[in-house]
Amino acid sequence: MSRPPGVLPPRFDPLDPEVIADPYPFYARLRQAGPVCRAGVGTWMVLRYADVSALLNDKRLGNRRAGEDGSTPLFGAGPSGTLSQRIIAGREGPDHVTLRGLLTRSLAAARSRGWRPRVEELVDELLEPGLDGAPFDVVADLAFPLQARIVCELLGLPPAERERIWPAAVDLGRAFIPYRLPTPEAAAAADRAVAHLRECVSGWFDERARDPRDDLISHLASGLGRDGLDRADLVDNLVFLLFAGFEPTMNMVANGLSALLAHPGEQARLAADPSLTSTAVEEFLRYDAPTQYTMRIVREPIELGGRVLRPGRLLLLVLGSANRDERRFAEPDRLDVSRHPNPHVSFGGGAHHCTGWALARVEGEAVVARVLSRCAAIEPAGPAVRLDHPNFRAHESLPVRLRAA
Repeated sequence: MSRPPGVLPPRFDPLDPEVIADPYPFYARLRQAGPVCRAGVGTWMVLRYADVSALLNDKRLGNRRAGEDGSTPLFGAGPSGTLSQRIIAGREGPDHVTLRGLLTRSLAAARSRGWRPRVEELVDELLEPGLDGAPFDVVADLAFPLQARIVCELLGLPPAERERIWPAAVDLGRAFIPYRLPTPEAAAAADRAVAHLRECVSGWFDERARDPRDDLISHLASGLGRDGLDRADLVDNLVFLLFAGFEPTMNMVANGLSALLAHPGEQARLAADPSLTSTAVEEFLRYDAPTQYTMRIVREPIELGGRVLRPGRLLLLVLGSANRDERRFAEPDRLDVSRHPNPHVSFGGGAHHCTGWALARVEGEAVVARVLSRCAAIEPAGPAVRLDHPNFRAHESLPVRLRAA
């Protein structure tokens, strides 16, 4: 659709309560209006699948989060600011390649131990009270404790450490919102969370450096001094794994079960044919992406939709909108647990493609398989409560009634 010269594209407000409740009708209208829309000062949102998938791989975009002067991190010069510059998501070039290689090898070593049986065992344990008729909340009773235990076990931490780290990890993950500059209060809260997590991680890191074990911390500690990686790099990337590896996977589980609640026919279809589990998980990721958009920084001028996006501008590549683009997906607003192919972009793409995608898929498939094996039906037991967040598609609460198989 063309726009008269000089007329600005529409503005999108991700903080609008109606958008947080259901952003997809808004995305559809914006896609029809054009490939980009405005979203704050110096910030543009890219909405169509072809543009999003191409820009995820475009070397004219960067991922290093800097402030308006180009040098100060978005969260200032304190702990959270330095963290944002050290973690893999904020690195570019050879530094990023080195860190990504180490993280990928470490996660592959952890995955090689065969996590699916352990995830299924944990799901069975967490489902048990609900099968006896007790009130059950998908978030509080399944998705949250499941992910907390999985991440702690991957890291090689005893159960007692969960209570020590998760409040700060969840708060920090939700503070790193790629939408607008943080307030001083938000930056101070993020600084406190980073300082706490660094203290926890530093102790574990030093212990594993002295006495390696078969866990993720030990694998990462083995990279100390390799290709210029120092202790601060590795400690901060372990902090990053704590919060980045937690929220999206937890939300994937809750969103998938929420989708089945809203589509009982697809729930019955999946229960009758467990071979659809893998395609169902891909469809959950497409249908309601846990992370709605990812941020990039324009490094060289880019022409898009008749506009030239200048260096220094923020681009929000809207994964959730791309996944519902009718130009790429037939009947995009329909949940189809057998959809194939399903080239969704929920894990991002390019150099910054999610490093934990394989483990996330293993967990999603294990959860769906066990829930549908143990339960004859999953039914709503009260109103779902969405998390008030502009980027995470998440639930605060998802009460259900489980009927044992």
